[in-house]
Amino acid sequence: MSIGSATLYGPRSFANIWGAQDFPSETATYLIKGGQTVSMSGAPTATYILPGTMMGLTGSGSASKAVILDSTAGDGSQNPVGVLLSGTETAGGDTPAAIAVSGSFNGNALHFKGSDSYATFAAKLIAQNIYIESSIPAHGTNAPA
Repeated sequence: MSIGSATLYGPRSFANIWGAQDFPSETATYLIKGGQTVSMSGAPTATYILPGTMMGLTGSGSASKAVILDSTAGDGSQNPVGVLLSGTETAGGDTPAAIAVSGSFNGNALHFKGSDSYATFAAKLIAQNIYIESSIPAHGTNAPA
């Protein structure tokens, strides 16, 4: 039986973060660092990380944790690991979450820290097989009939 474009997380339109291209995606579970204060527009709390947030990895070995990708930090978080697939509350401490480490994504639905953008990390993301499509309308916009 063919599964088609379904993933473990539902159809490819999940959270509107997937791109339209049928590019293979791979996911991994990472420990998301607790207590991150992010204040994202649309998030229910100041410590809630929205799906589609670009994540970096800080620390090394078994002590490594995923944090919001940040080009200005000197803690390793400027090195991308992937795209967070589900909303994650960090107020209660460290928590595991799925991160896509490769795939094609809707550039209008991704979240970056501060003034960072896909262009900030393009070379590193492409090297990891993470691609952005900018022609996909952002969630909530009127699609052609």
